[in-house]
Amino acid sequence: MIRFALALLLAVSSFSTQSQNAIPAPPELAAKAYFLVDANSGAVLVEHNADVQLAPASLTKMMTAYVLAEEIKAGRVKEDDMVKITENSYSQNPLFNGSSLLWIEPGVDVSIADLQRGIIISSGNDSSVAVAEHIAGTEAVFAEMMNTNAKRLGMTNTHYVNSHGLPDPTHLTTARDLAILAKAMINDHPEQYKIYKELEFTFNNIRQYNRNTLLREDPSVDGLKTGHTAEAGYCLVASAQRDGMRLISVVMGTDSTKARKHDTAALFNYGFHFYQTRTVFEPNTELAKPRVWKGQQDLVPVGVLELAALTLPRGKHDNLETTVALNDEIVAPLAVGDAVGTVTVSLDGETKLEVPAVALDAVEEAGFLASREVGERRVEQTTEAPKIEFPCDYPIKVMGRSSDVFESVILEVFERHAPGFDQQAIAAKISSKGTFTSLTITITATGPTQLEALHQDLLATGQVTMVL
Repeated sequence: MIRFALALLLAVSSFSTQSQNAIPAPPELAAKAYFLVDANSGAVLVEHNADVQLAPASLTKMMTAYVLAEEIKAGRVKEDDMVKITENSYSQNPLFNGSSLLWIEPGVDVSIADLQRGIIISSGNDSSVAVAEHIAGTEAVFAEMMNTNAKRLGMTNTHYVNSHGLPDPTHLTTARDLAILAKAMINDHPEQYKIYKELEFTFNNIRQYNRNTLLREDPSVDGLKTGHTAEAGYCLVASAQRDGMRLISVVMGTDSTKARKHDTAALFNYGFHFYQTRTVFEPNTELAKPRVWKGQQDLVPVGVLELAALTLPRGKHDNLETTVALNDEIVAPLAVGDAVGTVTVSLDGETKLEVPAVALDAVEEAGFLASREVGERRVEQTTEAPKIEFPCDYPIKVMGRSSDVFESVILEVFERHAPGFDQQAIAAKISSKGTFTSLTITITATGPTQLEALHQDLLATGQVTMVL
C-alpha cells in the first residue's frame, strides 16, 4: 500500500538553549509518595510510589468539592440553596472530635456557598457531611457518587467510603489519582477552582485560614488542598502556573506541615527550572492538503483538530520534527474529524507525540463513480462531468529530504512523464534548518493515468516523502 508522508520542521519560537546539558535527577524526598505532572501535556516529570494506595485524609474533600461542582454545573444544586444541618453533620458529632470543622449546628441552615468554602478553605468535616446528605440523602450514597466520578475520571486505584477522609481501612487513593482529580477540577470547573486560592473564610464570626501556606509564599500557586491524620501523615496537592506552564504536585505522607510545603516547593522548582511546555499544534492546525477521490472538491485540508502540547527539557522544542503519514487513498464522503493518517512529532529520532491526522473540512461525495485498478485509476462519468478537464495546467508539489541529487532525480522523472514543462517556473523551498526541500512544478496534465504513474515513479525514487 502506498503511503504519502510529509516531513516538516516544526515552526516554533526560539527558546533558551541553556539546558542542552543533561537534566539532573529529580529531588529525592522523604514523603511516602510524590508526583509531578504537567497539567496540559500530561508529561510526568517526577514520580515515587505514585500508584501505591495510601490514606488521603482531607485530600478526600477534593472529590467532595468536585462532586458538588458537578451538581452545581448540572443545575441540580444552587449556591444559594439552604442546607438543613443534621446530627450527623453537627460539629459536635463525636466522630469529628479533634478534627477540622466549620462549626455548624442543627437548627441553623447554611448556604451551599458557605459549605463549599467550609470544605475547601476550612477543611470542615461537618461541611462535607452536610453537603453529602443534601445531595445524596446519606453519606453512603454520596460515597457511591464519589466512586462513580473517580471511575469516570480514570482514578483506577481510588476507593471512597466517606466525604471527609477520616480513617477507614478501605478509604484509599494514590498520588497519581489525586493529580488526575486536580486536573479535572482545574479544567472542568474553573470558577469553582478559584475558591482554592482564597486565603481565609469567616463563618459564624470565626475566621479560618487556608492551610495551603504556599498560597501566601509563592504567587504562582493557586490551589489545591492539604490533608492530615496520624495514619496519612501530612499531605498536600498543589498547582502552580508560571509563564503559561501549569504543574500539579502531589505529596503524601510527610512528617510535618513544613515538610509537605518544602517538598512541594522543591518539586515545582525542579519542574519549572528544567522543563518547558509549549503548544505544538493549535486547534484546527492544517498540515497538508491531499487529493480526495469521489468528492465534490478535489482537495481536503488535513491536520490536527485539537490543541496538543509537549513538555520537553528547556531549549529542545527547536529541534522537533513533524511527520504526516497519509493513507494512500482518501475517498469521500468525509466528515470533520475523520482519520486519514497519522501525525508524528519526534525529537532526535524518538517519537514524542502521535495523533491522528484528520479531515478539517467535510467533503461530500460527488455524482460520479471511481474505481481503482492496479497501475491506473479510471473515472467513469455518470450524471456529472469530472471536475478536472484534461489537458490542463496542473501544479504538483514534491517534498523530500535535502540532498545533492534530490532536484536532478525529481526533474528526470518529470521529463519522462511530462516533457516540456517550464523549468524556469519551478518554485523551490528549503526548510529553515535545511533538512527538507520542496519543489512545485506545473505540468500539462493529459489525464489521471499520467498523474498516477508520475506519482508512483516519484515515490519509487526513494528521494520523495510526499507528493501533493
